[in-house]
Amino acid sequence: STGAGTEAPPAPEPRTVRAVIAGETVELPLEELTARVTAAEMPALFPAEALKAQAVAARTYILYRAAHPVSGHEGAAICDDPSHCCAVADRAALTASWGEEGDAWYRRVESAARATEGQILTWRGEPALAVFHASSAYGTASAEEAWGAPVPYLVSVPSPAGERALASWQSEVCVRKSDLAACFSGRHPEAVFDDGPWIRAAAVSAGGYVETVSVGGVTVPGQEIRTLCGLKSACFTAEEGTDLIRFTVRGYGHGVGMSQYGARALAEEGADFARILAYYYPGTELSAA
Repeated sequence: STGAGTEAPPAPEPRTVRAVIAGETVELPLEELTARVTAAEMPALFPAEALKAQAVAARTYILYRAAHPVSGHEGAAICDDPSHCCAVADRAALTASWGEEGDAWYRRVESAARATEGQILTWRGEPALAVFHASSAYGTASAEEAWGAPVPYLVSVPSPAGERALASWQSEVCVRKSDLAACFSGRHPEAVFDDGPWIRAAAVSAGGYVETVSVGGVTVPGQEIRTLCGLKSACFTAEEGTDLIRFTVRGYGHGVGMSQYGARALAEEGADFARILAYYYPGTELSAA
């Protein structure tokens, strides 16, 4: 028989986090929420090490937001609006949309989350702001150039060659000059649209992102033109014709932190998840949550 002193201690209750999903505040185990964010944010057939890196970034981001609440969903760490926080998958809906292999694909994501269970990135002992995006331009963007406030570990790093080789890395958008003039003048009535070039990049970052741009003689952040014209990123060049402006765009997203397609490229080159995370969040430490 076993004495009372040798009995195993009860298993700890799983850590839970509040999230706003489909408009309702729910409380979910951290690891379930991590898997659901990973499934929504990264294709399930990406290399396992890329999925692990995404799981750690997602878990870290959730805990960072829990420690630094944002307005819009008081009492909850994150919401499922990607423009505000991040996407959160509904497992049943996602696996159904994937078809016959849906359950197997979702298990790949869950396996990546389990393999990194409890691991987060920290900066000076606290959860890091582990933001991520789909694809960087020539390099990632620093937090300072994208958002105006420096973060020591959110600095520009070069994009892996394998990422720049993707067909989707470059995209094009054509905008009618009359539409651009009407929309931009509504915000900036002092703009003058004459016969000269309407758009001139004023400052470009090391990663290729347009930090400021002159439009009709008015200097604005590159992100403003990205939003106004529906561009995938703020890394763009503009070619002006008689009636149209053709934007050539590189990358997809705000460009800060981990590039998901860059993580795929690094994993395909043999990098494990820890190396991928160290590349995109230099100076952070992989720690237990």
